[in-house]
Amino acid sequence: MKHQKDGSPRVVALSDRWVDFVWDRGRPIAIGAAVSTLGLLAYVATHLGFNLDNRTLIDPDLPFQRAAREMARHFPELDDALLVVVDADTAELCRSATAEIAAHLAAQPELYRDVFAPAALPFFARNALLYRTEEEIWTFSDRVAEMQPLLAELARAPTIASLTRVVRLGLEQEDALRAGAAQWALVLDRIGDATVEIYHEYPVAVSWEDLMLAGSGVDVVTRQVIVVDPVLHFDRLLAADAAISRIRAVAQELDLTPERGVRVRVTGNPALNYDEMIDLAWDVGIGGVFSFVLILGVLFVALRSFGLVLAAVATLLAGLVWTAAFATVAVGSLNVLSITFGLLFIGLGVDFPLHLGMHYAARCRAGVEPQAAMRAAGREVAPSLVLCALTTAIGFLAFVPTDYRGVSELGLIAAAGMFVVLMLTLTLFPAIAHLTRSRLPAGEPWSGAVLVPARVAANYPKTTVVGAIVFGAVAFVALPRLGFDSDVVSLRNPETESVRAFRDLLEDTNSSPWSVDVLAPDLPAAEALAGRLEALDVVGRAVTAADYVPTEQEEKRAILADAAFLLDTPEPAGTDADDAMPVAEQVAALRALHTLLSNEKWRAESDATLHASVVRLRRELDLFLDRIARESDPEAALVDLERVLLGNFAAQLTRLDAALEPEEVTLDSLPAPLRRRLLSADGMARVQVFSQKKLEGTARMEEFVDGVLEVAPQATGVAANLVAFARATSQSMYEALTLAGLAIALLLLLLQRSFVDLLLILAPVTFGLLMTAASMVVLGIQFNFVNVVVLPLLLGVGVDSGIHLVRRARAGGTADALPRATAGAVFYSALTTIVGFGSLGFSDHFGIASMGWLLVIGMIFILLGNLVLLPALLRLFVRNNG
Repeated sequence: MKHQKDGSPRVVALSDRWVDFVWDRGRPIAIGAAVSTLGLLAYVATHLGFNLDNRTLIDPDLPFQRAAREMARHFPELDDALLVVVDADTAELCRSATAEIAAHLAAQPELYRDVFAPAALPFFARNALLYRTEEEIWTFSDRVAEMQPLLAELARAPTIASLTRVVRLGLEQEDALRAGAAQWALVLDRIGDATVEIYHEYPVAVSWEDLMLAGSGVDVVTRQVIVVDPVLHFDRLLAADAAISRIRAVAQELDLTPERGVRVRVTGNPALNYDEMIDLAWDVGIGGVFSFVLILGVLFVALRSFGLVLAAVATLLAGLVWTAAFATVAVGSLNVLSITFGLLFIGLGVDFPLHLGMHYAARCRAGVEPQAAMRAAGREVAPSLVLCALTTAIGFLAFVPTDYRGVSELGLIAAAGMFVVLMLTLTLFPAIAHLTRSRLPAGEPWSGAVLVPARVAANYPKTTVVGAIVFGAVAFVALPRLGFDSDVVSLRNPETESVRAFRDLLEDTNSSPWSVDVLAPDLPAAEALAGRLEALDVVGRAVTAADYVPTEQEEKRAILADAAFLLDTPEPAGTDADDAMPVAEQVAALRALHTLLSNEKWRAESDATLHASVVRLRRELDLFLDRIARESDPEAALVDLERVLLGNFAAQLTRLDAALEPEEVTLDSLPAPLRRRLLSADGMARVQVFSQKKLEGTARMEEFVDGVLEVAPQATGVAANLVAFARATSQSMYEALTLAGLAIALLLLLLQRSFVDLLLILAPVTFGLLMTAASMVVLGIQFNFVNVVVLPLLLGVGVDSGIHLVRRARAGGTADALPRATAGAVFYSALTTIVGFGSLGFSDHFGIASMGWLLVIGMIFILLGNLVLLPALLRLFVRNNG
């Protein structure tokens, strides 16, 4: 087959006329481009919006999307909830902090539609013990009996003297001491803690709940979660900004800080998205600037002309604005993925002016007059640039028919950007090159070394091709090991507050945010369904409204009534400032306790745990008594000590009295906020299903979700949605890759009209894709919701270099060596793409980072394919075609 050196006469004539047209009208074209770009920039700034609702990233008609909407219709409070995680040093602090935050948030309906804080509900404070087993309640009752003397004495007189007197009596009764050594050790530890705590800037009161529950089998809860239904603004970059900012402001206003023993964190899907968008904005902004600077450096090295670099930069910036204007008209708003189109445009669009500029510069250095040099450059690369724009656009457009709407919008915008940059490269770039009239340096860019591996490969073509086939075969065998990571939390910056808090919540499988929800027509049906689900090995528990009606209530209430009778404490007494115990008497009480602790029997006869507590308290009392003896106002220190030791005692005793006399719980007596999360107004019932195992990794999550779906195909909820989302995304990637491959192959075959040329162009990119996939297996990188664009994108971009090289090799009449200018342009083009996307690899967002690194790895392998494998193939298959 005979090939024209620079294309058909018609194409040559058209290219020359176009270059002359642009060259002769350089100034008006440049001015027109500048004015239109500024106008479009103003339009974009005032009309381009954001749609950062992750639910819109996938086709809303998919079954799992419909199931999620149906659940949200009956239980809207569950949709996009914020989780306010409150951790505190003591249970009392945690409970009070939770109640205060919940009250403040509930008073702001403009920010929060619903606030659910179980810890703040009087119902659970009174009836919590009914949800324990009979054995646990018996153990708790025994613990109350053991504590009764101490509690009764402190109820009569909550003072340091009363506390130390009861402690001394308890320690002196050897039989009782041996039975309760661990409990007395805990009391001593708390007294010692208090003597140190009062000298902290923000002393934390001793938890009497810790003391009363220790060893009882009933957990001390120092973490509570407030479930908040926020008003979200998806048309803003930070949809949950107002809701999250107010929660943090409330915590500060209430002095709920780590220094005061309380830590308040915000997580849940809106908070995860909030932190993600901040990271993305930083990565896109800073990464874009950094990439642009690196690309500028590559352009200077490649073009060696300030005028040409200025022309290339102007072309890129104008193209970026024009593409943004297209996005404004075509889609109206950017999603969490399409917001990165700017980075893609710069990294890929720079190839177009680079190829034209390097061929123009090469002709100028050879002594050709500038306008004639631009004509020649246009003849050489314009047809290839058009074809490259088509193939790259196909790589992007392949996602448009898929269910992954997020990437399909990105693909549509980026595909349009390729045609925009093509048009500007053939108009604005020559116009500015003409206007700047920069003298090109005599030296040439460093590209001669690029041809060295090409020449070696051409000299040993069979060895090179066999080696590539072997590596490709090994890579192909590794493909089944590729997987998809559906853990969206693992993609985010692990150092952000929302990710850390979410990870902490996942530790408890009984309350994990990654649960599955199932709708049932009524409560009996929900109970029957829950029974079938709990029979599955993968399910830990399935909860319905009926599970909040405790079993064996009569027996449990009888045990608690006996405990209440045994406790029989008087009403807690307050201390009046006028009746405060003299300082000398309080000091004497502490010294008496210190004297008892100094008794030799503690070294020889006591329990090891108790002995360690005795030694510690004796040391702390030494320091405290010595310190107040030297203070000018010892009374203040003693008041602080009494407040830290006994400040919340009365409230806790009142709470204990109420908990020992629970009411009978029925379905109708459940608090309304709880009922409406499990029973809808129209009678529908919700089953909340929790995994038996901690959901670490995609395989375990899929096992759990698939098990539930076998019993309840209509299941939804976070875990089920994540798995379905991942599968739809993965399917979209394979569909896009197949569609892009077929479309590009068909296009090349139609335009090249040579099956050999088709294979020559596709072989390097196929090699590069296989090696990239194998690298993912070696590096332990899985596909995720962000990096799925990589392979179709590499396919579209990768064929560009092959197109340039094969077309120029054919036109140049040689199969033994690659054309110098074209090979150099291919090298620098790949280099700009590598540095353009390489900065993404340093992102704290793993999804973005993995996309950056895979693009870099893929471009390196494709470059090797084009500069090593392709020359060998040219030598083997087109030796006689000059």
